[in-house]
Amino acid sequence: EGNPFYLEEVVNSLIESKLLVQQDGQWALTGPITEAAVPSTIQGVLTARLDRLEAQSKRILQEASVIGRAFYFEVLNRISDLGAHLPGCLSGLEKLDLIRARSLTPDLEYIFKHALTQEVVYNGLLKKERKVLHERIATVMETLFADRLAEFHEILAHHFQRGQSIDKAIDYLIKSGYKAQGQFCLEEADHYYQSAYELLKSKEELTLEEKTTLIDLLIAWAWVAYLMLDLRQIKSLLAEHLAMAETIGDRGRYGMLVAWYGWVLYMSGEGAQCLPHLHRALKIAEELDDKRLMAYCCTWLSWGYWLCGPLETFFSYGQRAIDLARDLGSDHYLNHKSLSGIAYGCGFSGYWKKGLAAGEQAISDGKKASHLRGMAIGYICMSQNQMLIGQFTEAIQSAEAALATATDPLYEYWAKFQIGNAYFFNGQMEKAQEVLEDVYAYFEKTGGCVMSQACSALLGVTTAISGRLHEGLKKVAQVQRRCEESGVKSVATLSMYSKGMIFSQLAAPRQKSDAAFIFKNLLFLLKYLPGAFHTAEKCFTAAIATAHEIGLYHYVALSHMELGKMYLARKKPEKAEKNLLEAKRVFTELENDYYLRQVEEYLAKLDGERFAAGKNSLPS
Repeated sequence: EGNPFYLEEVVNSLIESKLLVQQDGQWALTGPITEAAVPSTIQGVLTARLDRLEAQSKRILQEASVIGRAFYFEVLNRISDLGAHLPGCLSGLEKLDLIRARSLTPDLEYIFKHALTQEVVYNGLLKKERKVLHERIATVMETLFADRLAEFHEILAHHFQRGQSIDKAIDYLIKSGYKAQGQFCLEEADHYYQSAYELLKSKEELTLEEKTTLIDLLIAWAWVAYLMLDLRQIKSLLAEHLAMAETIGDRGRYGMLVAWYGWVLYMSGEGAQCLPHLHRALKIAEELDDKRLMAYCCTWLSWGYWLCGPLETFFSYGQRAIDLARDLGSDHYLNHKSLSGIAYGCGFSGYWKKGLAAGEQAISDGKKASHLRGMAIGYICMSQNQMLIGQFTEAIQSAEAALATATDPLYEYWAKFQIGNAYFFNGQMEKAQEVLEDVYAYFEKTGGCVMSQACSALLGVTTAISGRLHEGLKKVAQVQRRCEESGVKSVATLSMYSKGMIFSQLAAPRQKSDAAFIFKNLLFLLKYLPGAFHTAEKCFTAAIATAHEIGLYHYVALSHMELGKMYLARKKPEKAEKNLLEAKRVFTELENDYYLRQVEEYLAKLDGERFAAGKNSLPS
C-alpha cells in the first residue's frame, strides 16, 4: 500500500485531469506531465483528486471520513443532508476507486480503499465541523444500534470523545475499558481508562456522581495495572484520591479503594506499608458485613504477611480467605489467589506437601472454570514447591506450563522468574542469570515489583559467581537495604542468604588460582577476602534469625546447612556438627528428603574426618 498505491493515484489523477485519455483502445497523453500536474506526495495527489470532485460527492466523502475508514450506509444516510443523492454519489465514488463496498449483510458497509484517503479527507475538514459531525454520528449510532450497543462501545467512545458530550465519552470509554479487560487486551483497557481519567480530571469541579465514577474507574484501572505489573502511575493516583473517596458516603467503595492501594503497595514491594491499609479496609468490610471486600482483604493480607511475617498470621488470613472465597463461589480471582497464597507461603515455610496440594487445587479449579489465570498461578505454585524439594526438572516443566497458559505480563514474568529460580537452586548459574536478567529488565522497565527484589538478590549471586564480585555484592546489598526500609522480611532473608553464599564461595579453599579472576577483582579481594569467612558466617546467622522470626523454616535449615559446610571446610567439627544436626532436624520435620540426603552426606564426611583424625593420633 505504499509506492503501488501512489502510482495508482497518480494514474487516476492524470485520467481525471484529462492529461491521460483513452483513444482507439490505447492510453495516450494529451500534453506534457509537469511537476505541477503530479504532486510529489501521496497526500498531494489525493488532495488534487478530491478538489476535482463535485460538491455533493465531496461532502458525502467528508461525512464518511468522520465515521471512519469503514462506514455503514445507514449511519451516513442519517447524518447527511444529502440523503436523496447518497446512492448515486457512493456509486460514483466507487467508480473513481476511492471507496468500495465491504459487506452487504447484515448492514451495507463501505470502506475507503486506503487509510490515507480517509485521513486526507478528514484532515481537510475544519475542527469545528468535525466536532459537530462526530457528535451527530455518535447520537445516530446510539439510536440505530440500541439493541446491540456493546458491539459499538469503542466506536461510540471515539466519537463522543471528539464530539461535544464529555459525560457520554467518559461512560463509553470506561465501558470500552471493561470490555477490553475482559478480553485480555490490557494495553487497550489501560488506554481507555487513561482517556476517561483525563476527561474527568479536566472538569473544574466533580459532582458526587462523577466522584463515584472516578473511584470505580480507579478500581478497574488498578486491576489492569496489577496484571501488567505497571504500578508507578496507579499507586500515585490511588494515594491521591483516598481522601476524596472517603467523602462520597459509600463506605464499600472507599474500602475497596483502600484495599487496592494496600495491594498495589504490596506489589510494589512496600511490605510494611501495605498492611495498615489492608487492615483498615478489612475493618470497614467487617462493619458493613461485606463478604466480598472481606475476602479480598484477607487474601491480600495473607500475601502481605507472607512477605513481612509472621507466617502464623499469614496462615490465619490465608485460611479465612479460602473459606470466604468458597462461600462467594463466583469470583475466580479470589479462589485462585487465596489458594495460591497458601501454596506459595507453604513452600517458603517448608511445608511443601500442603503447598503442592493447594497448587494442584488451583490448577484443577482453573481447568473446570476455563480460567487461564487460575491455571497459570497454580502451575507457578507447583513449580515453587517442586523446586524447594529438589525436583528441578519438574519445577521447570511446571513453570513452562504456566508460561504457556499465561495471558498477562504478571503471570508470564512470574513463570519466567520461577524458571530462573529453579536453575539457580539447581546450581545452573549461567542459565539462571540469562533468565533472571530478562525478567529483571522487564521489572525495571515497568517500575519494579515485589518479585524484582528477589530476582535482584539471586542475580547478585550469579553475577558474583560469574566473576563480577563487586557488581554482584552491590546488587544484594541494595536489595537488603530496600527490604530493611520496607519491612519485607522474607526477601530480606533471601538477600542475607544470598550475601552469605557470595562470601562463602569467596572464603572456600581454592584448588588453583585464576589469574584473570584475581586481576578483575583485585581491589575487591584486597578489601573483602581476609574477612570473607566471618562475613559469610554473620550473613547466614542473620538469615537464620530473621527466618526463625517470621517462620521461613526452609531458609532456617538451608542456612544451617551452609554454615555446617563452611565449618567443615575450615576444620571446625563441633560447629559443623551443631549446624548440620540442626539442618537435619528441620529438614526431617519438613520431610524434605532432597536436602536431608545432602546434610547426611556432610555428616558422614564429618564422621569420616573425625575417624581419620582419631586413627592418625594413635601411637604406632
